[in-house]
Amino acid sequence: RAQYSIERYNHLTEAPENTESLIKQLRFRHGKRQIDEWVQFIAKKQWTELAESLLEHHYDPAYKHSQKRFHVKQLLELKSPGLLIDGSALDLFITKQT
Repeated sequence: RAQYSIERYNHLTEAPENTESLIKQLRFRHGKRQIDEWVQFIAKKQWTELAESLLEHHYDPAYKHSQKRFHVKQLLELKSPGLLIDGSALDLFITKQT
């Protein structure tokens, strides 16, 4: 997922100063220590580490929270660290399931 995110949102790696500015806006939610860690990843161009940490500490918790809030029922969970599904394949899968 981290590698996919890096490729999909490559504009963030191409303009680190903008990425840092966006990350700093999350301080109210994650605190100084976490933001400082993410800023260090940006400064060192450690994009994989940044993506993994953002997924773990920001995106996944926010996603789980929204599922609870909107009473979303999980039907399927794909577990494979190396699995990459492009958007068209995923869209086709979802379309066939509905």
